[in-house]
Formats: sequence, structure tokens, C-alpha cells
Amino acid sequence: MPETGAQMPTLSHSGRNMRNLYPTFSTFICLFFLLGACATPPAASPPEAGDAEAFRLRSKGLVIAGEIARAPGTTPKIAVIIVGGSGARVRGDTEAAVPFFRDQNTAVVIYDRRGNGDSTGKYAIPDTLNTAWQIPRFADDVAAIAAHLKRHGYERVGLVGTSMGGWINVAAAAKTRAIDFVVCFSGGASSVGVSDEFDRLTDEGLTIAEAIAAARRYDGPSGYDPQADLKAMEQPGLFVFGDEDDSNPTALDVEALEAMKAIGKPLTIIVLPRANHDFIDLDTGEMNTDWTGPVKAFIQGD
Repeated sequence: MPETGAQMPTLSHSGRNMRNLYPTFSTFICLFFLLGACATPPAASPPEAGDAEAFRLRSKGLVIAGEIARAPGTTPKIAVIIVGGSGARVRGDTEAAVPFFRDQNTAVVIYDRRGNGDSTGKYAIPDTLNTAWQIPRFADDVAAIAAHLKRHGYERVGLVGTSMGGWINVAAAAKTRAIDFVVCFSGGASSVGVSDEFDRLTDEGLTIAEAIAAARRYDGPSGYDPQADLKAMEQPGLFVFGDEDDSNPTALDVEALEAMKAIGKPLTIIVLPRANHDFIDLDTGEMNTDWTGPVKAFIQGD
């Protein structure tokens, strides 16, 4: 979904056409700087001289390139890898997240997705069907970055993703213990097929409750399904949803995560009341910011 005027595009997962979550990631900075509707997104502060370290590493025979941003004069032991949505390709698409997460304790890692920028490999525009193979490959690359960070002295490495990034987070965490935690916004627990079907149904005018009921009966292509990876991952996960989200099936995601909690998975779920997919309160029109403190505390391991 393209940006239009002062409206903030949906924090969409895939949608039936893998709707672009952050085409330029300007909406990501609107979200994390708590501006909600953002006619003129604030410019991200450019990294100060000397605080960005470029890397190139091997992942399944490919080269993955990116950079580690640190606050000047610091030697943080925590690193968060920003895992963008379906529209994120090169590190510039996610660099707006750096000022929000970077502090004296935390470095922020951005990278070029395989087949884009300085990273090699095959890339296809994500859709429902190709997520079955493409999300696990993206996860391989994120896992390789996490291992690289651990080898270079970072003691706590985590993933922050939204939209398709939530699925990549789960898939990557299931692959390696080099990842210590995951944060997922607006998705990550239903299959791509179910999520896309729910999105299609609400677009056609069904209420959220009606679309949830219909999506339960969905028997089409699943694309990537995170259930096996949710069962395999052992790391703590924080999942944040809006309960009035008409793009991702919050109720189904929460049910799936509660089932994982019941078998001992260390998952925390935050559901923002009256909040839509953008975390906008439908009564006030303002962004619900109750998630920001818990997310930052979770990253620090508090």
C-alpha cells in the first residue's frame, strides 16, 4: 500500500499481495517516534562519524552486507538486528530505526537483504506462495548475522521485526541459539496464507469477528507457517498487537501464542485495546504508546 498524503500506511504483514510495510521505512520512524499520522516524517539523525562498522559475511554460500551502528564512544554488549517488512531490501530502508534503538548499551544492526545492495543471492518480491521458501532463506541470513555479532563480543543479540519481519524473526530464532530474544509487531504467529485471507476478507467488508471466523476455515496455500518454528524456538519473545487490527488476525495469532505458552514457551503478549494495525486508538485517533517502555525493557533483559 503506497503512502498517501498525511496518512500512515498500514503496518501490514503481507496482505494478499504482500503489501509493502515500509517502502522507505519512513513510516517506521513515524511509529517509533510516536507521531502516528506523519505528513512530513522527521529525518533520521545520520550516524555520527566513526560509529558505524560495515560488515560482509557468508550465509549459505552468499555474501550478506550490512553495518553495526553504535553510539560514539561506547562499547555496547547488546545488539538488535532490524528485520524489515516485505518492502525492505537495502539497509537504507531500515536505517530510520537506528536512532530509536541505539543507546550506550545497545548497538543497532541493519543489512541488505539477499539479492539487494551489496548482498548476493536470489531475491523475489515476497508473495503468499514464495514465502514458504523465501522466509527460511531470509532467516538463514539473519541467523548468520547474529552468529557474527556473538563472535565479535556482543553478549545479548536480538531481533526486532514487524510485518514479514515477525515471521523471519521466528524462523531465525528456531535456527540458532546465537539469537537471545525476538520482538515482533503486528504478526508472526499465523501462516502467511491465513493472514492474507483475513486481510482479503476485511478488505471485502467483513467485520474483524466475521473475518476471524472465516479465516479459521481457510484451506488454501499456507505459504510460510511459523508453527513448527515457534515450537522449536526457545528464546523469549515479545509480541505486540492491536485488538482492532483489520489487516493481521490478532485473535488467531494470540491463540497460537497462548498455545505455545501452555507448553512452556517464554512468550509475552501485549494486546493494545482499541488499537488498529498502526497502533492508533480508534476512539482518540492518537497512537497508543504503551508498548514502548516494555519493548525497551525487554531488549535490555529487564
